[in-house]
Amino acid sequence: MFFLPFALAQGRPTIESIEGDKIVVVITATGNRVGSAGTKIDFGDRIKTGPYASAKIRYPDGSKLLIGRATEMEVQENASGTQFNQIHSGEVRGIIKKPKALQSMPQTTAPRFVIRSKAAVMGVRGTDFVYNLQEEAAKAQIHTLDGTVEVAKDEAALMKGEGIPVRKDQFITADQNKVYVPEKFDREAYMKNLVQSEPEFVELIKNDPDAVSDDENLQPEPEKPLPRWRLLVFQVNAMAVKQSGENPGSVYTTEISFNPWIRVFGPFGLRGHFGVFPLKGKLKGDRFTAIEGGVLATLTLFNKVFAEVGPGSQVWLGERSSNNGMILINAGWKFSDYGFIERVFVGVGHYQQNYRGVSNNGMSITTYQRSVDEFKVGIGFHF
Repeated sequence: MFFLPFALAQGRPTIESIEGDKIVVVITATGNRVGSAGTKIDFGDRIKTGPYASAKIRYPDGSKLLIGRATEMEVQENASGTQFNQIHSGEVRGIIKKPKALQSMPQTTAPRFVIRSKAAVMGVRGTDFVYNLQEEAAKAQIHTLDGTVEVAKDEAALMKGEGIPVRKDQFITADQNKVYVPEKFDREAYMKNLVQSEPEFVELIKNDPDAVSDDENLQPEPEKPLPRWRLLVFQVNAMAVKQSGENPGSVYTTEISFNPWIRVFGPFGLRGHFGVFPLKGKLKGDRFTAIEGGVLATLTLFNKVFAEVGPGSQVWLGERSSNNGMILINAGWKFSDYGFIERVFVGVGHYQQNYRGVSNNGMSITTYQRSVDEFKVGIGFHF
């Protein structure tokens, strides 16, 4: 069981606002209904948010609970001045306003607001906290952003004021077996992570005077726009070149290439390819330097996975040869548009090479055709 206390005035909780995809369901004894701003919550009602929705619940005394993404919370009974609730799954943030009448009450005073779960019991007297339920509700973790919360294993101890205090910038973990010792946490890192996991919380507490002040400095960083083009792009790849037909052979080498690109529209773009590599092996028994070029049409999905294909040409310096119909194909994984490493990829190429050779006596010219295939594995960089 997990509890959270504060003084509650007469009345019913209300959904004050909803952020995200707006999918919030109120589950009642008589059926389900879609929740919206202004919806009243009765005892026994459950509030269930969608995977990208969050809601703010305001209680009659002005205290608030932010219901996070994919969370289910039940408003339970109000007994002897204590309002009970239960978290079945997910995450909530409580911004609990302590009425002046309670500010001088002793620590042993019974909690006035309670949140239950399978894991533990928590009590609050004016604070700002985040409660996260994990592992099918069997484990809970509470971070105190302001004030103090009290945590106990059983409800009776908490109601008598015997909970473990968890003060500002501390967190505590509890499971079905025990409540652990509070520890300090890195507030800045935690708040940044909270903004990423529950981005709707930022809008729900905007201009809220009761929320801790550092929230306004933790807005999600705006996404950088996708660049339209990049000029200083280079690739390095291991490469196998295999020649079949007349005088077959193979060589393993390394290619360095210049690969600027431009985004045409949406996921489609064009990429240039201008590479050079040594041919050092048994290709006709000679050694050459090869120059390769091409233009490839690129399709990038989810700004991560890409495939590209296009025509190319390859020239072996020092050879009396030309090529017909070279095709280049690459596929791989794209990294950030702004980081140093651009992508990793595998590629293939194929063309027919026409060779013109001079006989040993220098009196005649021989011609023949050979098929050339290349295989690449590489990494791209941009500056």
